[in-house]
Amino acid sequence: MAVELQGTSVRVVTLWPGAVNTETTTFPNGESVEFAGRGVAALLSDARTDQLEGYNGRVVMVSELAKTFHFTDVDGSSIPSLEQNERLRKDLETKPPVQWSQKRRLPKAATIDASEFFKGSKL
Repeated sequence: MAVELQGTSVRVVTLWPGAVNTETTTFPNGESVEFAGRGVAALLSDARTDQLEGYNGRVVMVSELAKTFHFTDVDGSSIPSLEQNERLRKDLETKPPVQWSQKRRLPKAATIDASEFFKGSKL
């Protein structure tokens, strides 16, 4: 969509939240649902034009926005998973998830080990 909107003042940014606590699911050090909203607010009110251009057409982690624009979650915490998110981003940049491929077969759920990212989660 960012390509189609080039030449306009519209910017397209995909926000990628970390583990989000909801009414039915909680994660240790999980983000509130409002945290992503704070990221949108920061983009609208604090981002310079060159920053918006840099984010245009990209996937941006909410924790990355929090680091850049100095906002916290509703409980005042900074998200401690930033280092984990940076590691995940690095992994995804070098090893795209199988879901992004139209040709690769999806693994069986039992073969996926996501325990590192969801330690202590209550599902």
